[in-house]
Amino acid sequence: MPSVSTSSLGVQHPKGVLLPFRIMRRALRGGFRWLPWSAFVGIAVIGGMLAVRARLQAARPRAQMRVLAPPAVPIVSSAALEQPVSVATVAAALRRGALAGTLPIADVTLDASASDWGAVVLLPQLHRYPGSVSADAVNDRAVRAQRQTYDILRGLLRQWPIELMMVEGELAGPVSREKRDRTAQRIAARAEMVRVQDALRIVITQTEDEEARSRLEQFARTIPAALVRADRAIALDGAPYQLWAEGQSLTMVGAERAATRATSADLVRTQVYLQDRLAALTGSDRIVPTTPMTTLLADTSARTNLLRAYLQARTQRAPGSGKAGSISASSMRDPALAPYAQQLQRALVMLEDAESASSDGQVRAPSRAANPYLRIQDPRTIRRMLEENESAITQTVLEQRNGETAEYMAQALRVQGGGVGMLQYGAAHAPGLARALRAQGLTVLTVTPDEVAQRMQEPDASTRRP
Repeated sequence: MPSVSTSSLGVQHPKGVLLPFRIMRRALRGGFRWLPWSAFVGIAVIGGMLAVRARLQAARPRAQMRVLAPPAVPIVSSAALEQPVSVATVAAALRRGALAGTLPIADVTLDASASDWGAVVLLPQLHRYPGSVSADAVNDRAVRAQRQTYDILRGLLRQWPIELMMVEGELAGPVSREKRDRTAQRIAARAEMVRVQDALRIVITQTEDEEARSRLEQFARTIPAALVRADRAIALDGAPYQLWAEGQSLTMVGAERAATRATSADLVRTQVYLQDRLAALTGSDRIVPTTPMTTLLADTSARTNLLRAYLQARTQRAPGSGKAGSISASSMRDPALAPYAQQLQRALVMLEDAESASSDGQVRAPSRAANPYLRIQDPRTIRRMLEENESAITQTVLEQRNGETAEYMAQALRVQGGGVGMLQYGAAHAPGLARALRAQGLTVLTVTPDEVAQRMQEPDASTRRP
């Protein structure tokens, strides 16, 4: 075999690079008589070459070296990480935001405690009406309130690294991550709806098949309603859950004792029954019927037709077919067509999942047929019973839960070594809960969203504690 020189391959070796290898080859030919000396010389030469290479690399301009630059804007300032969060500073910043109109805050109240070993940012809330689903009109104000709370929390957490968040309705202790995943799934479903909506706009303008365009437009008209419902379901999950699902670092803990929560649920159920009976006797409906988003998505054959229409809109006239847009076996296997078909199918499933998940597994509002007070015909009797139930609600649903929540909040702050925590709880609880928190030696900063303040100023606000 003819020899091939390294220079002929375009490889240039510095002078002396092959010297140790030539010495080794000569030693082998000589029967290893020169092996010890050859090895010594070879090692010395290779060591010298490595030293020269290191010097050459050190002499290169630093501009050629790859350096990972720090982020342009740190997520949390170093000062915020090195110093404890001052609740007075937070209060001042939130007041400035409220005055400037950048935050939807109606009132900021700071009640300092004498011991001041910890502090709580209390966020009064309006939540989903018991027994309802997200689409019910009775939840309109709660949706607006939760969206405002989301804006407040996002503005707050951008400046201060507060992680402890206690929420109403969950048993004391860490909140299950399944709650976060549920909200995250809804957010993902909404994003998929938007992607399909954008794709449909393009496809509808490109198709010349009138029948296919009509079916696609019919489907496209259902998406805005689905987006509205998804937005309401996400909001009614609660602002803390939405931030948590979006990746905000939060330590989510519950505030409820199991026995107290069960008693409260019975009292609230009674309240709903009595309120509905009074509404029926006085001629005003409290229970708002829910109309399904659309029966189109729940029908299997309709789903198949929509999928076929989408495929027709993406398919050119098939050779030998009777009309433009008809589906052939080859077009169904078209790699360029498959992603669109899969996206539509996935979106349909996610739309249906979002629709079924919007009820959170709750039982619908008590039906009039099951109301145990149907035989009562005198509105005055119902009003008297409502007053009695209100008294029990004040004792159990309000006062007892306030004391237990304040106790759990103090325990959670002690676990993290003091500092500041956040607490979202029902608006009717706010005054009593603030007193209970101060009794635990905590400073309380009550931040009331605009919608919550408007609701609590209404004359009948105290009669709608659920």
